[in-house]
Amino acid sequence: MRDIIDLKPIKTKGNIMMKYTGSFIVICSLVVWFAIAISKWASIPVVQYSHSSGECVQVVNFVEDDRYTCSKLPDRYTREWAK
Repeated sequence: MRDIIDLKPIKTKGNIMMKYTGSFIVICSLVVWFAIAISKWASIPVVQYSHSSGECVQVVNFVEDDRYTCSKLPDRYTREWAK
């Protein structure tokens, strides 16, 4: 009886599309995550410190709404040494 009934699924375009749907969703999710990570990284302010005194000289804000200064440093920033 088993020889008479072929239980293999018929390959149609629908089955092929279902086969790659998971991969497509994963790749799209990774692309979105990567874009969000790059945008967050690009908006981190730069705090410039003096070599001689070790104190803050200037804060470079890349987002217009950020109003960080040497007296009000952000939680996360990139440290840069200045003369």
